[in-house]
Amino acid sequence: DSLKDSILVDFSGYTSWIVPDHLDEILKENFGDKKIVIPTSRFSNKQYQGFRHDEKIETKDIFHFADTINSSYYFVCSFSGNAVLASALNKQNTTCFEPKPNYYFSDFKFPNINYE
Repeated sequence: DSLKDSILVDFSGYTSWIVPDHLDEILKENFGDKKIVIPTSRFSNKQYQGFRHDEKIETKDIFHFADTINSSYYFVCSFSGNAVLASALNKQNTTCFEPKPNYYFSDFKFPNINYE
């Protein structure tokens, strides 16, 4: 599988505005030179794609997106439906960036997701 050593990064959700300014440095510090992959679809938010990435993968539907998350080495996302899906899939290697300061829904957290 081509994603098994890749970091899947998706900030395309409702809270895509929380992408940290220093995301490139965070990814480099935590994952070194691992390949950074952005999932896209015809519904993707294009604004979040300004950080360094090595390739994009077009996801066809929610099932393909779920398989893509599960196939990746690590999943990085914003506090949105992506985090809900990763938790439901029990994707242990997931980090979710949450809004700061404490946004109205960020008190609800899943125990199997890491939060930054």
